[in-house]
Amino acid sequence: MRHHRDELSVWVDDPVVQALQAPGEADELTGLDGMLAEFRAAVPRRSRRRLVHRVGTGATTVIVAIGLTGGVAAAAFTRTLPAPLQSAMHSLLGPVGVPAAEPALPHPHASSVLHPASTGASRPHSLHPPVPTVPAAGGPTPLTAGPRTTPTPAGAAAGPQNGPAPTASAAAPAQPAASASPQPSPSPTATSGPPPASLTAKPGRVRVPFNQRVGVKGTLLTAAGDPVADHRVFLQQRPHGTSQWQRVAAGRTRSDGTIVLRTPALARTVDVRMVTPQGLHTPAVKLTVLPHVSISVSQSPNGKRYVVTVTVKGAQAGDTVTLSRRADGSWSRISTKQLPDADPMTLTFNVAVPAADVHYRIRVVATAMHGDGFGFFTASAT
Repeated sequence: MRHHRDELSVWVDDPVVQALQAPGEADELTGLDGMLAEFRAAVPRRSRRRLVHRVGTGATTVIVAIGLTGGVAAAAFTRTLPAPLQSAMHSLLGPVGVPAAEPALPHPHASSVLHPASTGASRPHSLHPPVPTVPAAGGPTPLTAGPRTTPTPAGAAAGPQNGPAPTASAAAPAQPAASASPQPSPSPTATSGPPPASLTAKPGRVRVPFNQRVGVKGTLLTAAGDPVADHRVFLQQRPHGTSQWQRVAAGRTRSDGTIVLRTPALARTVDVRMVTPQGLHTPAVKLTVLPHVSISVSQSPNGKRYVVTVTVKGAQAGDTVTLSRRADGSWSRISTKQLPDADPMTLTFNVAVPAADVHYRIRVVATAMHGDGFGFFTASAT
């Protein structure tokens, strides 16, 4: 008796066949009742009994078991099962509309026409569906079931390779050809508009105590007087009497064209101005630094004089310091000294204890580095 050879026996260890022979999951059995109803309605009972007699073991049993599940039934009706399974499903369930398998395509593992066929038993067909041969638009060319060629650089002639063709599972995906001259990405451009035509700057104050900062408000307008918003503006500074400008702050204008930038702490008199990257700038504005003068008064041991100690910051050694007294509504100078080269810069004055209160003034005389610095005290009568 000739034994029937199950055509799937060589694939007994294939993961696909093992998965097909495994018991059905709950979601895989979805639609079973509907399929059975269609089967019973389409196949006469006598034919159904003959069909049952044809059912044996092996792959055919697997086909019948999976053919009635929802997912595989849909695959069978749409002709997307592997060719052996599709043929078996057609032979069993053709009466209910399962189509036959597509004509077999050359297996990807098959030898190229350039190589002689190997001797021995023929290899079984793959259970995997053939690779589509239609290339995606604008993408790399996919692997096909026909003779294979190795991708070549742009401009080189492509043709069949002499070596064995790589398999679909081992072949690296083709990469799109690199452009011969890559183009840089376009940089975003600012919204065009009327260019700035006028820039003004106004500091919060022009006489600044030593080591203090100043806010400078600027306004940027077009020639028509409209505000220029979100425009870069710099604050520049230079020592008064010099020509070298230095950037000390930067920012962008508000929607009304205004901006406020602050100077660093000032230790000497400076000029400031605002300027745009295009070179539009305001006139220089002088900020005069005022020295800080602190005074302490104490009485001499004999009680006849006051000892006045003066400490100055923001001036230079050798700067002139005067002592004046208030009389008849004006100031009269009574003593003059120079600041010592010391840190801190301190000097003293002596005044007599008056019969009535007397008001005094200490003045640090202005120079190119700073403005006048003042301090006041009162000598009280005993």
